[in-house]
Amino acid sequence: MTLAVSDTGLGIPAACLPRLFHEFYRVRAPEARDTAGTGLGLAICKHIATELGGTITVDSVEGQGSTFHRPAARAGNLAREQQAAEQPQQPEQRTRGAGS
Repeated sequence: MTLAVSDTGLGIPAACLPRLFHEFYRVRAPEARDTAGTGLGLAICKHIATELGGTITVDSVEGQGSTFHRPAARAGNLAREQQAAEQPQQPEQRTRGAGS
């Protein structure tokens, strides 16, 4: 089973698809110029999917929309997904350099 989320928006140019899940990447098409965002949402989605032992992919046709696919968890990964969802997130610890 796969979770699929589709839209009928602008679509994503084929040349942009290989970088779509990279941090801070934003499509620079003229039609998307007024769309706000940081370019982190899809990178976060991919990170979560990978941490849970899965993947996320996209099919898109420019001018017609996009569909994002996330295969459902297998029985072996389900417990890990549930455990990850129940654990409180700890803030990332940063260490100061010698000059700080």
